[in-house]
Amino acid sequence: MAYFGSNAAEVSCAWDGNSTIAGSHGVSSVSDLGTGQTRCNFSTSFGNTNYTAVVGGAASNTNGAFDSFIVCNQKANDSIIILIAFPSGLNNGGTGGANTNLACFSN
Repeated sequence: MAYFGSNAAEVSCAWDGNSTIAGSHGVSSVSDLGTGQTRCNFSTSFGNTNYTAVVGGAASNTNGAFDSFIVCNQKANDSIIILIAFPSGLNNGGTGGANTNLACFSN
């Protein structure tokens, strides 16, 4: 189901640990920046960095435990960097990979 209107997400994207986009709206690309960091590039820039970003997903460590946390690390008008980390430090999702979902709303 899609929602259209003034409160709809201007950007939405789902991608895996290989930066392969499963589905998106308002996203031009997703790039791997190295261990634990991914940049999601927007098709159209926001007017400022005061937009709201909601991110979630799951990543398993090398033992298969889903004990990761996923946060917005750095916002720009035209992109956002997402950080995937485990209690023991940064990780690209171990052997289980990472499935990440993002939605951004203008304020």
